[in-house]
Amino acid sequence: MTTLILQDPAAAAPLEAPFAVGVVADEIGRRRIDGLLGSPFVIVAGAASTAQLVDALGMAPDVAILAGGPELLARGGPVAQLRALLSGCAIVAV
Repeated sequence: MTTLILQDPAAAAPLEAPFAVGVVADEIGRRRIDGLLGSPFVIVAGAASTAQLVDALGMAPDVAILAGGPELLARGGPVAQLRALLSGCAIVAV
């Protein structure tokens, strides 16, 4: 697991709403996540795998949400794949 610590939080570029979100989950999981997210978040793509998500995205999302178990954090797993393909994207595992 990686922890990011900003030495100067003011140096971080502020994000402006709406926030683009990519979701890797099954159909029911995507609907649940969509229902939980508030108005500043817009799901721009949803898929069952990281490869499908990257293919479906027309742009890099601000956040990628991955639903699953411990396999998400395995070496070479979905989180590692997304980090390699979308390095500027925040990743949330649920």
